[in-house]
Amino acid sequence: MPGVDIGADITIMLELINSINKKFGLSPEQIEELDLETKRMLLVIITSLGNELAEQVITKQLVTQLLKKVGTKVATKSIAKFVPIIGQATAAGISFASMKYLGDSHVEECYAVSKKFINNQKAKEKVTI
Repeated sequence: MPGVDIGADITIMLELINSINKKFGLSPEQIEELDLETKRMLLVIITSLGNELAEQVITKQLVTQLLKKVGTKVATKSIAKFVPIIGQATAAGISFASMKYLGDSHVEECYAVSKKFINNQKAKEKVTI
């Protein structure tokens, strides 16, 4: 059935993005626990860098929007499954490539947020010394 595996891709991406956010301390729950000043600084950094996924509650709709960014590949994957053997291998490869691309991109974005936050903290410490 065409499109069934896209639901599985969305579920996997939900878990992956949530895990990445937690590893970087950027999940909504982790940010909510910060003091007000730190929270504000972090949210300004997230916004300024255009990170769409840090600090957000990750929903199926949000992941679907991300998958639309690689939509051509996903569409090709759905069609490719109908070609025996090679089509299924191609669909699996496209699924893996899409997941890897989106996961790697999010890691890079979270790294940039964390790096800028640390640099801001260091600059703030120098000013107070």
